[in-house]
Amino acid sequence: MGSKVFRGRGECQALLVNFPEEVLIPVRCQIVLSDLSAPYIGGLLITNTLTSGAQYGGETSPPGYTQASIAIIRLWKKH
Repeated sequence: MGSKVFRGRGECQALLVNFPEEVLIPVRCQIVLSDLSAPYIGGLLITNTLTSGAQYGGETSPPGYTQASIAIIRLWKKH
């Protein structure tokens, strides 16, 4: 992110396919972050995403849904 480099390992899972409508796919990811710059020693990234027939942007195909991801990043510092 920005000029920071780190490693992430984890999994992403398509929860359902064609839900709540055709070509919509809700996806969740859980990624463990490592190799972070000081003062951080590790972290966790969790996302909730809706993919659709539209490749980019805030509008979906079919219309009426928000395509953006919701992400939570937690970083830990050494005591």
